[in-house]
Amino acid sequence: MKKNIHMLSMSDRVIPKNLINTLSPVIHLFINDCSGSMDVYKSAMSRALMQRKQELLNQNEVNSIIIGRVDFGDSDIDVYNFTSVENMDTCYNCDGGTPLYQAIYLSQRWFCNGKDGVIDLLTEQGYAPRAYVWIWSDGEDTGGCSLEDACRSIQTYHNNGVTVAMVSFGQGSEKVLALGIKEGNIRSCKNSDEDFQMVNAAVTQSSVVASRSSMQITENIFDND
Repeated sequence: MKKNIHMLSMSDRVIPKNLINTLSPVIHLFINDCSGSMDVYKSAMSRALMQRKQELLNQNEVNSIIIGRVDFGDSDIDVYNFTSVENMDTCYNCDGGTPLYQAIYLSQRWFCNGKDGVIDLLTEQGYAPRAYVWIWSDGEDTGGCSLEDACRSIQTYHNNGVTVAMVSFGQGSEKVLALGIKEGNIRSCKNSDEDFQMVNAAVTQSSVVASRSSMQITENIFDND
């Protein structure tokens, strides 16, 4: 189930208790560009989601992993219910524009704002979550928020111990560093199936290693692939 990010209530910031099986859950939030410019990657993205799900399912730590997902395209930014790896949605569709900066900004305000975001509320309850945000986009923002808004959101993540990584596709790749994402947490993807498979394997392996680690991996996350 998913809901437009503008329609979220406070209850949507609370992870269901049945998904929390440890004092230090690992939360992977995948923010997916579903704009029309990503159509060339549509089949590959669906396969990538299925592959990532299977790899995470194979881990001993699978019960400590919680999956979040945000899809953005055109004026829609949709937030999926938090779920276990087993129930992770692997569907992928694309259409419309690319409100990348708005998706980063609004997702951060919901997920980790230093006060009453998802991570903040978990911490208040006595948990010590390790959180990772994985952004997939071609980097060509089409409006909704400014670059400065998105930069502040990335910095807020960093200030609150949340690791941000990004896979950047095509001609928008050179703009990613301007967001303030650490260089070692960025992977570029060319318009080829072979390169996509290599990048997805790196993200999948890095998310597996992050789930296994007892410490938050903050920099050079792809060095763990």
